[in-house]
Amino acid sequence: MALPLNAIGASIEPYLLLYIVIHCIKVLGQGELPAMAAVPMLLLKVSAQVRFTCCRVVRKLESYGFRSCSKLHHVDRHSLSPTVAGGGSSHGGDGQALVCDFEGALLSTSCTFPYFMLVAFEGGGPLRALLLLLLWPLLWALSRVRRESTMRAMAFVTFCGLSAGAVDLVRRAVLSKFYLENLRLQPCEMLAACTGRRVVVTAMPRPMVEGFLREYLGVSEVVAPELQVAEGRRHFTGFLSVFSRQKALEELFRESKADVAVLSPCNSHDHLLATYSKVRRTISSDIFSGGKFCMTRRELQNWKRFSLIDLSRNEQEIYVVNEEGAATALPRDKYTKPLVFHDGRLAFFPTPCATLAFFLWVPIAVPLAISRILIGTVLPYDLALLVAASAGIRFRLGGQLPAARKGVLFACNHRTLLDPVVLSAALRRPVPAVTYGLSRVSEMIAPVRTVRLARDRVRDAATIRRMLEKGELAMCPEGTTCREPYLLRFSPLFAEVADDIVPVAVETRVGTLHGTTASGRKWFDPVSFLMDPAPVYEIHVLTPMLPAGGRSPAEVANAVQRRIAEVLGFECTGLTRREKYLLLAGNEGGDGWR
Repeated sequence: MALPLNAIGASIEPYLLLYIVIHCIKVLGQGELPAMAAVPMLLLKVSAQVRFTCCRVVRKLESYGFRSCSKLHHVDRHSLSPTVAGGGSSHGGDGQALVCDFEGALLSTSCTFPYFMLVAFEGGGPLRALLLLLLWPLLWALSRVRRESTMRAMAFVTFCGLSAGAVDLVRRAVLSKFYLENLRLQPCEMLAACTGRRVVVTAMPRPMVEGFLREYLGVSEVVAPELQVAEGRRHFTGFLSVFSRQKALEELFRESKADVAVLSPCNSHDHLLATYSKVRRTISSDIFSGGKFCMTRRELQNWKRFSLIDLSRNEQEIYVVNEEGAATALPRDKYTKPLVFHDGRLAFFPTPCATLAFFLWVPIAVPLAISRILIGTVLPYDLALLVAASAGIRFRLGGQLPAARKGVLFACNHRTLLDPVVLSAALRRPVPAVTYGLSRVSEMIAPVRTVRLARDRVRDAATIRRMLEKGELAMCPEGTTCREPYLLRFSPLFAEVADDIVPVAVETRVGTLHGTTASGRKWFDPVSFLMDPAPVYEIHVLTPMLPAGGRSPAEVANAVQRRIAEVLGFECTGLTRREKYLLLAGNEGGDGWR
């Protein structure tokens, strides 16, 4: 059975009073009556002894509670919302306020190194990322002594010389994905259920987190350190401004207080947040009790002084995120807005060990990618598939492969620039492809013929008809790639010019580098995909579409999109290439000549 600390204090209060009286008589009886000047010192000693004894008693009682409570196997995802939002609870009602820690509470980890590494790699380049990695042992040792100094050192290496626009682009196109994938379910539900002010406190620089917190979590105020900007420029110096959590919270709340505080047991500075929580209750020793996140026995030992002194004195309630009980990640269907687009090369979460493994792999990956390119361009298709599989590329083919005939248009969803190449390998014959944008390097090394479209509807329709009269043709009606399980809007142009349409579902998986980019170098896309240790390419050739039968080209295009989505388990959207590039690159998308 769980024993809350306030119940423990109430139960032992009479015994503590009796203990004080007996102890005073015992001390006074050991000798002569002390002088009046020594009485204050005597009372201090008695008070210290009482506090020590109280801690020991509470620790034993808490240990008994942990041993007696059964291990919970499942926590209801929605059990927190009524506790926060319900009018009958102690912290419910309209206009409630919540203050929450970002690292370790909302995020599943308190380590901020991977997020700085993402900014350094995607915004500053591989050399800056390598420098940050080499400094990691020093940063780790420094964090054992002073966490704030570690944050300042990482900020300087990461942001020095970077433009504000580049950092904002990385935050919007790269960091948002990794933040969402590392959010905890229960704290996010508490934040979403809050009807008043939502305050999030973080030690990371404001440009890294503020946009994400406001856009995806609906946070009203963000308490974070500022990055200094060079005078007359839009470039960061790398220096963090002088930042005090306590002062910032005092200015933010002034006389008022938050109703709920969600803290991390890993952050020793989080006791400042509890000062601004006003609800009267203390921490339960159960793993999950009454809608509260609680602490493990080891965490309770680290927090017992804070729990006994600060909470009991200020009569506040906090929620301490438990590493075991609140480990459920926020599922995709719980995102406040869908994550359709994201950019950046890194396909893994760059922890120090994972980043070290990546840089050790690069010298092997470059010659491996070159050899894989040669396999696809030199060898015949039957032999190329066998040799490529021995080189680590995993192909998965499905469906009935149609025989070669004129006028067939293969309508594929677009995952990488290699889609037409892999389709040709699956069919064992070269299939020309039309594309909206292709780099010169990719065009030169492509083993199939590629034709550029001019983005003019009349000219493009004539080009496609001319190629269909000569034979088969592969086309990606989306017009651009999408990494997530979504299909963009299919342009109806292919349905206007072709009667024999074969839908093709394409899926790829990588673990190191993405083979697409919106803001990077297009020529490096196929190289980065082939640098992966074991990339996966899946091709599912579906049955041909029936004749239009009076349906409009737009209806045919939507039908093809739905069929491909059903096979892949994707979701159809109406988003276009223009919207993707406006979000990820800040432009409407070029022709990909880079």
